[in-house]
Amino acid sequence: MQLLYHKTFPKSLNEIAKTWGINCSKVRRIFQLRELIKSIQYKTEVIFISQMIDNKGHLFASEISSNPNRLQEIGEEVRCLFDNIIFKKAIAEITC
Repeated sequence: MQLLYHKTFPKSLNEIAKTWGINCSKVRRIFQLRELIKSIQYKTEVIFISQMIDNKGHLFASEISSNPNRLQEIGEEVRCLFDNIIFKKAIAEITC
């Protein structure tokens, strides 16, 4: 983990694979980075939507009660927003 998250000279997965003398896909499996990113993504979405509900709950509730599919649409919009801002780049960084 220190190689990947070193403050001054972080190494890429390819560099770590070369250092350890193993295949890059094995490095990915060792770190389980995709699962970590998916977990962080899910928690980010939950926190964001919870804060939306806390701040604008009365508006949120009336919109959802008039359109039951709206909650799912909001979830998809939030996921897309965070994908474009953060998670696409994170996935690209772990791809060897």
